[in-house]
Amino acid sequence: MAPIPTPVAEFLKGKRIAVAGVSRGSASAANPVYRKLRDGGYEAIPVNPNTSQVEGVTCYPDLASIPGPLDGVMIATHPAVSVEIVRQAAERGGTAAISGGGCCIAGTPLQKSQGIEDTPDLAFEDWVRWGGGAADEVWVRFYLEHTLHDLYYWAESCGTKWIDMKSQEGNRVTRWHRPENNGLGLMTALIKTAQSLPNITIMTSVNADKLLTRNGRVVGVMAIKHNETIEIQSKAVVIATGGFNSNLEMVLEHRPELKQFKVMEGSGLGATGAGHKMIKELGGYFTHMDHIWFYVYATPDYRDPQQRRGLVFRLTPGYIWFNQQGRRFHNEAPLQAAGGMLSRPGKGLQRVPRPALPSSTAQSIQSGYFRSGGLKVR
Repeated sequence: MAPIPTPVAEFLKGKRIAVAGVSRGSASAANPVYRKLRDGGYEAIPVNPNTSQVEGVTCYPDLASIPGPLDGVMIATHPAVSVEIVRQAAERGGTAAISGGGCCIAGTPLQKSQGIEDTPDLAFEDWVRWGGGAADEVWVRFYLEHTLHDLYYWAESCGTKWIDMKSQEGNRVTRWHRPENNGLGLMTALIKTAQSLPNITIMTSVNADKLLTRNGRVVGVMAIKHNETIEIQSKAVVIATGGFNSNLEMVLEHRPELKQFKVMEGSGLGATGAGHKMIKELGGYFTHMDHIWFYVYATPDYRDPQQRRGLVFRLTPGYIWFNQQGRRFHNEAPLQAAGGMLSRPGKGLQRVPRPALPSSTAQSIQSGYFRSGGLKVR
């Protein structure tokens, strides 16, 4: 008997598993999976929006309707159940493709290989403490308890390789996992997986403009494709905005105290808050909008004629920073300098380059056309 692959074995350690795609008949491919789990001692929970009972037990219309936590989800739906991915940009991957691609994950094999003992409980304590009372504890708990199976192993099954880790503020152990080739590598693996599935369509150069509703329920999106309006009907809509760090007016709206500084636009070109706008038009609201992550050591992007956008020059030992009195005030050794910079009174900060770096130093520029173009920094 062939050994069970590690991701599968880890998945099966859970005992409460939802099975999507079961039906009242026996023709569905999900029904044998459901019975196998049920007869094997698992609490198998059927999911199907078109029936209230399957094989004598309650069937739920969707995952959100299931009470209590789940250890995993098994999906065995018919190819007719399709997914339409609408992308405003011509290229795939979005903001994530130009990012570092790192994900904070607890209890991974990579951590264990480096002698790091970590658990969701330990990470939960760290993040709630670091949040200073502002963290959404329900979401923190949900995320951390699903990162190992639903992120780490799932991304590996799609072809992602987690190659190293680095420290991040607020974490007592190293949790930030970097995929091979950063965000571009992560998104390339996920996109290839999506393209290999017959029921997933990726529509590029299509601008989602408005959410469609019927009887108080979102049923799809209105979009613009080649200057023509199209409607995409759907039972569910997931909005992945990419953030709003490329909308300087929106950044300053939520952080007005930053108006005294020169703040540059960052993130993906399409990260302008358009998704936020669609949700607000339907009466939705947001929290924690003032929690904005950006870098204070950006350099103006020479390709932007308005000089509003900034490039983050990463993985370089950096500069020596000093104030208007010519005194150094910040320890440049840690990876992140934002806290030290913004905590200084006044606006006058200067920097001088450190000595020349060895040729082997790894460097990276955070921008889509640099990442995808294979630019080598010299």
